[in-house]
Amino acid sequence: MKEERKMKKCTCSLKSCIFIFCCCFNIISAVCLCFFIYHCFILLIFTLDAYGGSTSTCRSYFVSADNYKYTSNISNPLSTNNASNISGGRYRMNEARTIGLHNSYHIMNSLFSQTSWAAYMFVFVSAWSYTHPSLTGQLEQGYRVFEIDIHARDDALMVYHIQLFDQLTTCYCLSECINEINSWSDANPWHFPIILEFEYKYYWYEDAYIYQGNKIQFKHILALEQELINVFGGKLVTPQLLRGKYSTLLEAINVTKWPIIDQVRGRVFAVMWDDTELLDIYLEGDRADEPVLFTLYTSDNELNGVFDKSGNPVGKQEIINSSVETGRILRTRVDSRLEYNPERRNVGLNSKAQLLITDLLDRPLFEDLKNHCYVLTDFSEYVCIG
Repeated sequence: MKEERKMKKCTCSLKSCIFIFCCCFNIISAVCLCFFIYHCFILLIFTLDAYGGSTSTCRSYFVSADNYKYTSNISNPLSTNNASNISGGRYRMNEARTIGLHNSYHIMNSLFSQTSWAAYMFVFVSAWSYTHPSLTGQLEQGYRVFEIDIHARDDALMVYHIQLFDQLTTCYCLSECINEINSWSDANPWHFPIILEFEYKYYWYEDAYIYQGNKIQFKHILALEQELINVFGGKLVTPQLLRGKYSTLLEAINVTKWPIIDQVRGRVFAVMWDDTELLDIYLEGDRADEPVLFTLYTSDNELNGVFDKSGNPVGKQEIINSSVETGRILRTRVDSRLEYNPERRNVGLNSKAQLLITDLLDRPLFEDLKNHCYVLTDFSEYVCIG
């Protein structure tokens, strides 16, 4: 009897081992198959605009290194129009407060779009379920700050949020986006200066190009500069134009101050919105003495980082105000993930932050901002002095 029990026990153990082995084998096989299919899909998306992989649409805007222009060839001097009878002639750029929409180009996935297969994503990531007006529409409404995400390739720059899962956009090629802004600017030459914030997407989950082992390099930042120069030309206010005879931008804005608003009407400020490795790459590049892009403040870029950022302003009001008091222009988000938070909004509005960013179109931010600053009534823009 004991021997029979031992045999049964061994048989059961063997069956259990075989069952566990088969389960593990099937799971591993399924994972390998999914991995293989995913890699095949990755190869496919590199050929299609609809999946944010093809550069064929945007390649014509790309500027090769042999044709690069330098900022000294394009920067127009600041206007000398400081008419004191106009409100914009009495206040400086960093005294103005204005607003923008987070991910200014964004369109929500839908069942009838090119990425209809990802329309279900809003169920899992509700923060992506929003659609903004076109860039022209935003300009017409009064927005003057634009946040633009860049997906870089060796021969093109594209604009969207997350490849495959959240990539619908009002303008696919970077030059299409900035040409749209420039066309509106040409038709409205007396506008408050437009501030463009450019953020490169370089994490593996944001772009298959990065997933394939590629990295954003200095040449990709130069490509952005060249497309900006080609489109905006002398409208660009460059760091060296603001720096003038001084050795650093911080010294310049503390001695001669930021330009008076009327001096930079119709102009464009471009900012590279990165405070980590890309910032270092840009500052150490071989054309760092003639940059097109303004950069963010960091401990290593204290003397030339005249733009600053704070995500959630709650608990950071003293830090925000201190940065602004040094002369910097600071951006903060008064909401996120499409969630209205009265405390967060009020802290942002009550701070000295000049650039206020929102996701919420149904809760007009400027209506609240008007209670915290003096509105420039001579222009129908979302701009006030605070």
